[in-house]
Amino acid sequence: QLWENGPSRMGSTNEHMSTVSAPTVILLAGPKGSGKTTSANTLAHSLGAVPLSFGNYVRSEAVARGLPDSPRVLADLGENLLHQNGVDAFVDGAIAFAGWSGNTPLVVDGLRHMAVLHALKRRFPQAKLIYLDAPPTLRHDRLRIRDGSSAVDSIALADHSTEAEARSLREAADRVLTISTETFL
Repeated sequence: QLWENGPSRMGSTNEHMSTVSAPTVILLAGPKGSGKTTSANTLAHSLGAVPLSFGNYVRSEAVARGLPDSPRVLADLGENLLHQNGVDAFVDGAIAFAGWSGNTPLVVDGLRHMAVLHALKRRFPQAKLIYLDAPPTLRHDRLRIRDGSSAVDSIALADHSTEAEARSLREAADRVLTISTETFL
């Protein structure tokens, strides 16, 4: 199976071994406007999974601090949270925010940092990373509709260190999917 680590045997040396399957964990990464959140919500609904959105977690932290909900502020805050608190605390905070118990599938969206990917893979070796990509014109259109971002804003945000690091996740992905205009808009 692509998404699941096969069942593992747990128990003692006696004949009564129990079979325990690790929960399905799907990680979604890609540039802003590539369809990560839309895909994550669709996957989570169809799998009966808990959706964990790093973007929503960072947005909740911005609200708690009285910061504006702008893409640039959120990118800066996410980077600061990661570096000030450490990667494990960042991941713990996002998991707690999502309310995941560990017993159901998990769909993680908004993965932006290689260190976060490594932390997630240490915790969930069965996790699979899907990198979503889309043509720049489609991404800019989506950001304009979603955030009211101009092409200039989209290009400036693409140069943010968080976005540059997010692009490096493509090489680490188990699958790369290219989204077309016919798929999402």
